Amino acid sequence: FGQNFDRVYYPKFSVSYIPIEGTAARIPYLNALKLRAAYGESGKQPITFSALQTYESATGPGDVPTVTQLTIGNPDLGPERSKEIELGFDLGAFRDRFGAEVTYYHKRTLDAILDRTIAPSIGVPGTQPFNAGSIVNSGVELLLRASPLTSDRLGWDMTFGYAVNRNKVEDLGTPESVLELRRRTTCPTYVPGSPYPSTCAPVADFVNAASGSLPPRHQVGYPLGSYFNKRIVSAELTPAGTATNVMCDDGRGGSIACASAPFVFLGRTIPRIEGSFSNTFSLLRSLRLSALVDFKRDYVKVDGSQRFRCVVNARCREWYYPQDYDPKLIASLKAGTDVLPDGYINDASYTKLREVAIQYTLPQSFNRLGRFSRAVVGVAGRNLHTWTKYPGLDPEAFFLGGSRGGGFALFDQTTNPQATQWVLNLNLSW
Repeated sequence: FGQNFDRVYYPKFSVSYIPIEGTAARIPYLNALKLRAAYGESGKQPITFSALQTYESATGPGDVPTVTQLTIGNPDLGPERSKEIELGFDLGAFRDRFGAEVTYYHKRTLDAILDRTIAPSIGVPGTQPFNAGSIVNSGVELLLRASPLTSDRLGWDMTFGYAVNRNKVEDLGTPESVLELRRRTTCPTYVPGSPYPSTCAPVADFVNAASGSLPPRHQVGYPLGSYFNKRIVSAELTPAGTATNVMCDDGRGGSIACASAPFVFLGRTIPRIEGSFSNTFSLLRSLRLSALVDFKRDYVKVDGSQRFRCVVNARCREWYYPQDYDPKLIASLKAGTDVLPDGYINDASYTKLREVAIQYTLPQSFNRLGRFSRAVVGVAGRNLHTWTKYPGLDPEAFFLGGSRGGGFALFDQTTNPQATQWVLNLNLSW
């Protein structure tokens, strides 16, 4: 924390009410119902040393050892504070052969810890952590479970999970003078002190990345860490494969020449929808079959391999056989690296067959040979198939495993996709 930080408190409380419990319930088929509500606050402390001014060694005039400032620090840096309310219910029906858990949550994060680019005139490079305005997360989490078959010879259990998240930056605490400067720059008709004209492209109010940089940015009114850039909406190809008449999104539902086009929202980097579906079958209490499918929806990712091949090195098939591809893609890939083209920012939604497994409990006659009380042999296949329109190697692959953080954790390049694995196991109990 910064030296000006004192203390913070995080209150919490929860309450639940159980109107139905056990077989004495008066509602047919419903044997359990629990209503619950909770409120809580929590915090996140800054990264170590982020509030301090730091220095590094340097060589001064006449080769005299000296130091130079490395980070600017922030004496006012405090904790990121979240306030959340949850409402939900749990129920059981048909003698607990069916169950459901439903939760609605609404969380507002105040003083979110973000990084902002330091003005070059200060003389210190890099970024400065600061406490921004507020970020809102709200959504619904659903878990359904059912046991359609429960006999001694055959059992069938299934679960389905589904979660929807709506994330939006409400405020970044950006000084109004900076906002007016940006609005004046991006909107020639803007008059300082007046309302922001709706006829201007909504490309102001961002903090953590300069225009055209690779990392996503935080912009008021949009999901946290989203991609913004020019979006090509139409183009034509000449017989020689050159893109002409390239038009971009004007931010108002129309098109405009790309040279004067604004940056528009291209997609969020955090999936809006996540879920999973599993089935387990039991046969004669000895054989157990299970399968798990999970999915993520509504988010984008940078195909860094395509960017490097087609934009940086210009050595991809699209350059040599442009007539085989969408003219908009050719125009985007040939736009160069001055801006981040939307051609390689792709929908990363996927559905994956995560695991299929089979287990067999060996008979008691085998156990007596080794004096075991129980022996189970099994085989499982993992990451068996992926259904996706993402053109890269794998929507779950990250450059250097995501270890570099920031925008580098949101694209794949020179990396391997998730490997398919087969696992054989033997469990013995005495």
